[in-house]
Amino acid sequence: MCDRRASAAAGLADVAPPDVGEEVWRYSRIDELDLDRFSPSIVRPDAGISVDATLAGPAAATVILCDGWIEAVHVSDAAVEAGVSIGSVADMEDGADLHGAVLEAPVDLFGHLNRAFCPEPLAVVVPDGVRLDGPVVVVSHVVTEGVAAFPRLLVHCGADAEALVIEIGLSLKSTQILFAMRNGAFKWPKPKVRESFQSLSNPLGCLRLFKSTLN
Repeated sequence: MCDRRASAAAGLADVAPPDVGEEVWRYSRIDELDLDRFSPSIVRPDAGISVDATLAGPAAATVILCDGWIEAVHVSDAAVEAGVSIGSVADMEDGADLHGAVLEAPVDLFGHLNRAFCPEPLAVVVPDGVRLDGPVVVVSHVVTEGVAAFPRLLVHCGADAEALVIEIGLSLKSTQILFAMRNGAFKWPKPKVRESFQSLSNPLGCLRLFKSTLN
């Protein structure tokens, strides 16, 4: 993964900045964004954040991220018995393959930044035939003033598997931050890719919800 990070960082100089003339940014204020005001999170914050993720009901798993770093992971006994794995991509046996499976190479500025500076990409792996009864809730909290947070969530859903993943992004009301998330849902080894991307400045909160049944 170090090579992928280095390649993404090196490619930043050749990537055009986002423009309101592009359809995806047409109704945004992206032209007001000054990246020089922000710095990537390179040190794990001592946040001690505790978020009540049970608001989504009985969850198959809950994960808390702080500035893109994995703060806590809880997987239900039923999900563990079903073979569900959730954690840092770097700690998984096939982590390198997972990290590059959704998108072989970044195609825009935030894609390059996310790949280069996400401190701990998170993977949710649901084996073939497993259908989770509850959601996987990921709470991504930005806690450091002036940080550019680049959380990355990868969902590997096996054949005839089903998972509902809810991602909640939060920051302190007074915090000046850049919050850029990249998510992907895919089937391995023949990927059926669905990817979403959002960049937010000063978010009070955002919610992502997708359900994937891959046959």
